[in-house]
Amino acid sequence: MVDGEPGVECQIDFGKMGTLFDPEAGRNRVVHALIFTAVYSRHMFVWLTFHQTLEAIITGCESAWRFFDGVFKVLIPDNMTPIVPKADSTDPQFSVGWTEYSQARGFFTDPARVAHPWSLSRILCKSEMI
Repeated sequence: MVDGEPGVECQIDFGKMGTLFDPEAGRNRVVHALIFTAVYSRHMFVWLTFHQTLEAIITGCESAWRFFDGVFKVLIPDNMTPIVPKADSTDPQFSVGWTEYSQARGFFTDPARVAHPWSLSRILCKSEMI
């Protein structure tokens, strides 16, 4: 696998972090890490969330863009249902909300290959460090 130019590609995936007290719900809940990894530099940004919804992903993206001081040209998600409701290796279909968001922010979405978990192996192995 060859890395591209700086600031071009960013991989994104969810990882389960464990449980954390949610003051809004008044109980412990599963917390997920939305992990952004810059392909070239391997710099990471982690956004914690109780939800794996499109709204949570977009909120995490906005925080990541501030952290990285800009929007990457290509985002490589691991076929998350809020982004890719039905994964397909040759014709992925994006949710309307995600398509509108990516067009408004000016980046291209290139989902990871379906049924090829090693496509994002470098981001997944790093999630153990978080």
